[in-house]
Amino acid sequence: MMVTEHAIGSHELVVWATDEGSGLHAAIAVHRAYPAIALGQVTFRPAGEDSSEAVLEALERSRRLTDAARTLEVPVAGASVVVSGAPGRPGHRRAMDAIGRIMTRLDRQIWLIPGPGSTPEDLSIVGRQWALVAGAQPADHHLPPAARGAVASARTALRRQTDGGFAGSSVLVLGAGRLGEGVARMLAAQDARVMIADRDDVARAASLADEVDGVLVQWTDALTTSCDVMMPCTANLALSVEAVEMLRCSVLVGPADGQLEDEAISSTIAARGIVWVPEVLAGAGALMAAAREMGVAHVRQDVDSDSAYISRVTAEILDAAESDGIEPRVVLEQRGLQSPGSPDGGPGASAQAA
Repeated sequence: MMVTEHAIGSHELVVWATDEGSGLHAAIAVHRAYPAIALGQVTFRPAGEDSSEAVLEALERSRRLTDAARTLEVPVAGASVVVSGAPGRPGHRRAMDAIGRIMTRLDRQIWLIPGPGSTPEDLSIVGRQWALVAGAQPADHHLPPAARGAVASARTALRRQTDGGFAGSSVLVLGAGRLGEGVARMLAAQDARVMIADRDDVARAASLADEVDGVLVQWTDALTTSCDVMMPCTANLALSVEAVEMLRCSVLVGPADGQLEDEAISSTIAARGIVWVPEVLAGAGALMAAAREMGVAHVRQDVDSDSAYISRVTAEILDAAESDGIEPRVVLEQRGLQSPGSPDGGPGASAQAA
């Protein structure tokens, strides 16, 4: 096993690790470890790419998680573990075990949670070597906390357009994976008219659509499908300006990261009159639930209170954006800088491991 550590810019730890026995190649990053405890997702990217791509993704993902933590006043630093290789490949379980062994060598208090491509079961394997894992309970596979938070955030945004809830409203869920499944089931329970599209697994999308009495939409038609709400639940959607111009929705809210090709594209969304809730807020359910498992101070008591809090913050962000004539993204940035848990805003709240 080889582990190479660096510090890059605002990231206090950047690691490239390889393990010949399992075939693991992974980038690990911790962004501004303030306070000392950090939280990061375990995610996957295609194998065979240059290692610098995995490192860059780890840097970006850890920064985004720091932004989300500041926005919601959760005193943790953002981190990320990006694994090169498809999940489920031969040696996958050995690779998860190797991640746990690598974490023991870093001498950092870094908690890990599932991210795109990884599952609670993967984290339970990591946990055999590295005890600091959250979101590894089997129940999380069926209704991830991120799905709960996203639905709460989307309902709040929709009420600005309709003065009502999901009942009778059309919602297009992009992605039929773990997040998309949880979101679709919650929407169906609230009497929404659910549509499902998946770019990689049409059969799974069709099965999920049948289960929630919804409609299957072909991926090539998704962006031009008319709906009240579009909810991206697949990572790295990377909507371009041209793609945003094609959208036929009133609200864009999803828990998956990488929704926009560039953050500046949010101005195009605003110009089209679409209510957009950035993913750092829409996907915050996972952060809140993980913080509670970690024993971090000043977090809510259960997933229902998490959802209520995310809904309230969503309303505050959208109200401030409308009042000041600016984008929600800008309000989030301002809120993050003013957070008492950020390096720029004074001493952070204390945190401790469970």
